[in-house]
Amino acid sequence: MFSSRRRYLFIGLLSVYSYLNIKFTEGDALISAPIGEMSLLAIITGLVFFIWEGDRLIFDFVKQRTEKQYKPLILLFLLSVAWVTILSLLSLGVQQVLIGGVSWVSLKLTLGFTFRVNLFLNCVNAIVYYQDQLRQAELQTERLKKEQLSAEFNALKRQINPHFLFNSLNVLDSLVHEDQEKAHEFIEHLSTVYRYLTTNEENELVPLSKELDFIEDYIFLVKTRYGRQLTVNLNIDDSAKHKYLPPAALQLVVENALKHNEISKASPLEINIQSNADHIRIMNRVQPKLTKDESLGVGLDNIRIRYQFINQKITVRESADLFIVELPLIDVHD
Repeated sequence: MFSSRRRYLFIGLLSVYSYLNIKFTEGDALISAPIGEMSLLAIITGLVFFIWEGDRLIFDFVKQRTEKQYKPLILLFLLSVAWVTILSLLSLGVQQVLIGGVSWVSLKLTLGFTFRVNLFLNCVNAIVYYQDQLRQAELQTERLKKEQLSAEFNALKRQINPHFLFNSLNVLDSLVHEDQEKAHEFIEHLSTVYRYLTTNEENELVPLSKELDFIEDYIFLVKTRYGRQLTVNLNIDDSAKHKYLPPAALQLVVENALKHNEISKASPLEINIQSNADHIRIMNRVQPKLTKDESLGVGLDNIRIRYQFINQKITVRESADLFIVELPLIDVHD
């Protein structure tokens, strides 16, 4: 507070207020020697000015040499009391020159006035000081919260790679013994998919066009496992391809459908991926598995949380026959 750019305005207003208060209570009548109105105002203004500026210098000095929050205010008050006592004694010499004679009453009045102004300034400064401390604490809390959320977000993104790799290696293990040529092709697509995941691991968003290239490689991998028992249809508007979404979001939704639905000759699974300018929709018929795959804690919850980091929400709708997930598409130019 003491270092405010408007402190001279506050000093002037406090001086005028103090002058009017003294005149209203007729405090000047207690002074034994006569004193003119301008002299009284000059003395009051001078005292307020030197109290304020003295407290400012003391506060800056104390704050640089203390660590705990309460110490600057306590030391400021103690040192300011000593300062206003010295200032009151000095003002008596000024009054002696201006009005020619001072008394014990004059000293008590001066001390009473300077102590009251000093106490008022210290109280206001304490309020401003603790408000600033509270604001700094809130900013620090917000910064730590963002750092924590960022760490959690990065952890969520890192979960994708081991989960996907685990499933792919199981497929590859079976394929190597059945068809080495197709195993080689599978490895090439797996390499492309994994390169995409690792390249975009630190990105919050990727273009839908790149995500589509990635999902086509991923579809090849899963169709290698399921063959004609799985159909994935892509119907994407060109107007949507310049929009953005979290990396591997489509893959996780498709993987979620594979994990929770029966896929067999008797119950083939069809997944439809459609879009408009605002969102992309992934739909499949509900055909629950008799035994569910083990979950590694990723999937729709991962996508939901990742969208929360960009202040967006996914939509999940499920009926007896149909399961629909809608992912918002983000325009980074908005």
